[in-house]
Amino acid sequence: MIVFIAVLSADVDQIAKDLKLTYDVVRNGVLTPYATVTYFANITLENVGQREIPSSGWSIYFCHHTLIQPVYYNVSTNQYIGGGLILSGNMTLSHVKGCMFKLDPYNGENLAFRTLPLIPGEIRNISFLASNWAISKYDVFPNWYLGNGSRYTVIDNTANDVPNFVAPHSTFVQFMRGVPNDVMSIPPTPFERYRGINFTALDDVKYSILPTPLKTSQRRGTVDIDNTWTIDINGRKSLGRLAGYLQKNIKGTKISKKKNSDSKVISLKIVKAPKDVNPEAYKLRVRSKPARVEISAYTNGGVFNGIQSLFSMLAFGGTIPAVSIFDQPRFSYRGLQLDVARNFFPKSTIYKLLDAMSLFKLNKLQLNLADDEGWRLAIEGLPELTDIAGKRCHDYSEKTCLFSQLGSDPSGTGVGSGFYTKQDYIDILKFARDRNIEVIPSINMGGRARAAVIAMNQRADQTKSDQYLMHDRNTDNIYLTDTLFDDSAINPCMKGTLNFFDHVVNYTTAIANIAWKYGINLSGFEEFFVAWPTTDPRGGPLVPFDRSRFPEKMSMSAITRNAQNDVFIQRATAFANNGYKVILSQSDFLSLDHAPEADPESPGDYWGIRYIDPLRVFLISPRTQML
Repeated sequence: MIVFIAVLSADVDQIAKDLKLTYDVVRNGVLTPYATVTYFANITLENVGQREIPSSGWSIYFCHHTLIQPVYYNVSTNQYIGGGLILSGNMTLSHVKGCMFKLDPYNGENLAFRTLPLIPGEIRNISFLASNWAISKYDVFPNWYLGNGSRYTVIDNTANDVPNFVAPHSTFVQFMRGVPNDVMSIPPTPFERYRGINFTALDDVKYSILPTPLKTSQRRGTVDIDNTWTIDINGRKSLGRLAGYLQKNIKGTKISKKKNSDSKVISLKIVKAPKDVNPEAYKLRVRSKPARVEISAYTNGGVFNGIQSLFSMLAFGGTIPAVSIFDQPRFSYRGLQLDVARNFFPKSTIYKLLDAMSLFKLNKLQLNLADDEGWRLAIEGLPELTDIAGKRCHDYSEKTCLFSQLGSDPSGTGVGSGFYTKQDYIDILKFARDRNIEVIPSINMGGRARAAVIAMNQRADQTKSDQYLMHDRNTDNIYLTDTLFDDSAINPCMKGTLNFFDHVVNYTTAIANIAWKYGINLSGFEEFFVAWPTTDPRGGPLVPFDRSRFPEKMSMSAITRNAQNDVFIQRATAFANNGYKVILSQSDFLSLDHAPEADPESPGDYWGIRYIDPLRVFLISPRTQML
């Protein structure tokens, strides 16, 4: 006989307070009989309350970035053998979907493994092996939560963006992927942390401009800029928006027509461009007699760059030296990518990012709006994309939301949920335009399209139409992605897939005022343009598809990320020599989601390299212009 003790919703809330959970990485670099690399870890459950925690009726849900007990995972069913695996501590482990796993107290027929109540003060250990390694406390996601079938509550001591419930990584076998080879994972000493960094007196750098201008000539004298100054656009109405932007940042100034000899004037001017000039070049002249600032350029973008250089000089006050500057960017594409699909950021945060980008004269923001874990842009005619895929919560059926992933709150609040309305997106585009930044919407499809797939599955169920269905539910193909999903790939042969692409691309480009009927430009990561691995003698890691495969008028940009071996680092040159535009995005130099140092207490990922400190970012310095 199986005894089942029901736990009321109020009990789940109390258990979430009484249960203290600790995650401890014991050691990395454990080889299994199948020669796969794993690490050994413990989950500790401690009752810090005043009453016993029942032996059944509750479950723990949590996101784990790698597969637990991979040897016992049945790849033909994408579940553990027998539907669940009994671990130490008499807890049954099962895989829910994606990174989500579940621990249940065992209450089956085998009395030897039957879970007992957890009495006050008692500690229970759950030990296991997991794939790969965990060398940082941030490898463990927060917001582990309890559920009883009707209510789901985050365990108190895991409810923090900083996973303080993870035990310190204090030994070599804890913070190194393999001893003794993984020397890059050894935490730095104070000497090593600051080696190579020069400390300079503030007075020596307070007028510095980043990026450093091409030519700078110091003049005699200084200028005091305050609210008595006037902005002159020299009759060019197109500069009115930039003048307004300048006025907001130097409060109290007025916009008015002035003479060339007048003082206390910031002059913005568009001049005629000769042939073959850089459209974003500018000249900035600060004169002390008469006191004037003159910014001239060939385009509004150039004027904006000059304004940003002026802002840099004004960072520590209104008194700046007289100077003459000529500057122009080396690259026409100076970009940053932000992923809002996995974790959502509101419009206000995007505004802050765009302002920061403009200070450094970056001009492209690739906004990743859709991935496995979320869809973040409202699309008229397809409300399910945001009603369902724009939210993560605990709904196993996924009729109201995507199932919780990546440590998102089971209630549907927090960074796992949210989307941009049409007006939000228009506002972002306008805000970016005023800062000489182009927003490039990025929708991750192919094998990472689960958010769209689930939303369109629900639409098909509700409308009884397969017009936008992209996933063949009757397929015999079984797969598991690196994000542990088995239902995230679209079927390119289904008519619904083409219908979906047509609808989304037409709508998205219409918001950006691009004429889709005349074609749009295409960019993709390097793998998209290379048939490799392949047995075709015409292919290979350095042989991209012939450019003639794509429309002649379509601009093709290959984003190269891999610089980690002597072959792949040559891909940028190979693409450029075959007619592609190339965007350098080397993951081991430029992935700013990485940890800034090899400290297990330091937040950040390490999928490209163990860490990327500020010095390393600037070590990559291309010598030729590729765009």
